Amino acid sequence: YEGIWFPQYRSRAPDNKQYTCHTLYERVYYEDKPKLVFESYYTLDGIPQTESYVQSYSPGEKRGITVDDEGTLEGYGPYKIYNYVLKLTSEFRVRYLCTDYTHARSNVTMVYIETRNMTPKLQTIKEAVNVLRENGLYVKLDRIEQRGCKRPLGPDGYESLDKEQRSISRPNKP
Repeated sequence: YEGIWFPQYRSRAPDNKQYTCHTLYERVYYEDKPKLVFESYYTLDGIPQTESYVQSYSPGEKRGITVDDEGTLEGYGPYKIYNYVLKLTSEFRVRYLCTDYTHARSNVTMVYIETRNMTPKLQTIKEAVNVLRENGLYVKLDRIEQRGCKRPLGPDGYESLDKEQRSISRPNKP
C-alpha cells in the first residue's frame, strides 16, 4: 500500500470533473487500529489541487485490504465507505468503493485503476481491466491524463518531470 500511486482510470460518471496529473502519496502508521495517510495531488482545470486525509484499514476477508471511512452527514446520519483492493501487485492495484449511505448514487459503480509508474505499459492496464472483469465489474472508464505532468513536492509546489532541461540559446556568431 505505502508509496506513490498514479490513478490512471476511474468509473465514468456524468458529474466527474476532469482531473489530470493525479498522484497519491500513502503512508501507514499504527494506533489502536492501522491507519493510512493519503495525500492526493491533482490538476483541475489547469490549477494544482491538494487533499489530505486519514483512513483506518484492515485485512479484508474476501477482497483484499479494506479501508474503512466513517462519517456523519447532517440531516442524513452516519455512513461508511468501504474501499476494497481487488488486486495489488508491484505494478498496479485495482480498487472498488461502495457505501452504506442510502443517498449515494446507485447507478455508478466506483472503481479505480492505479499504477506505480506515471505512464504504465499498455499490458499493465489490460491486466488491471481484466481484474474488473474477473470480479463482474463491467464499467465504462474515464482516463486520467498523466502525460506532461509535474510531480508534486508538497501542497505549495510542483517539480517538473521533464527530463530535458531547456537549453539557453546562444546567438550564432557570424
